Amino acid sequence: MTETKEPSTRVLREIEHKLKSLAYPAPGAVKAGLTVAAAQIRAAYEYLEHHGPQQAPEGQPLEVKLSDIRTESGEVVVGWDHVDIDDGCRLFYKPQIRKGKTGFGFEFYAAEWTGGGEFEKGASWFENDPAEIDVECIWHGTACFDGVRHLYSGDEQTDNEGYFNYPKHSRIAGVLAEMTKLEKKFCNDPPEEA
Repeated sequence: MTETKEPSTRVLREIEHKLKSLAYPAPGAVKAGLTVAAAQIRAAYEYLEHHGPQQAPEGQPLEVKLSDIRTESGEVVVGWDHVDIDDGCRLFYKPQIRKGKTGFGFEFYAAEWTGGGEFEKGASWFENDPAEIDVECIWHGTACFDGVRHLYSGDEQTDNEGYFNYPKHSRIAGVLAEMTKLEKKFCNDPPEEA
């Protein structure tokens, strides 16, 4: 059994209570600082109660299932349209639709398979149950009427925000090529080089 280093919610509640008791008789700035610290501790244990610990055991990578990947608004990307870049990479996208029309851009999330599931020659890893395969983000972001506006490498959810580990250049180029096609399809005024 792997020992976790995450503090339990009980311990966090005890710390919050102690900070509040120290803050009561403390002068001005000290009292304010202790009160803010208590509030941050409370937010931490509420997060843990709702989401559970998100850190992998020491020395092991964080395993994030494709079915758990969500946008900032909480939407699951698995239900979006997608294009397979290769057998281990899928670009999910969702066109922005207004009054039944496209042309206003799209959201996107490029996921790369990192483990789990079973593979058959000539198939895609993404044919497995999304709850069984582990992924990392290559890029995610949004495009507006005039093309891709926000492009983020990696993702905090997959523990690789701003970072590529052993990048596959052909895969990265494939994602960019597909995003260019999506700009032409879903953006009213895409960049000329698109």
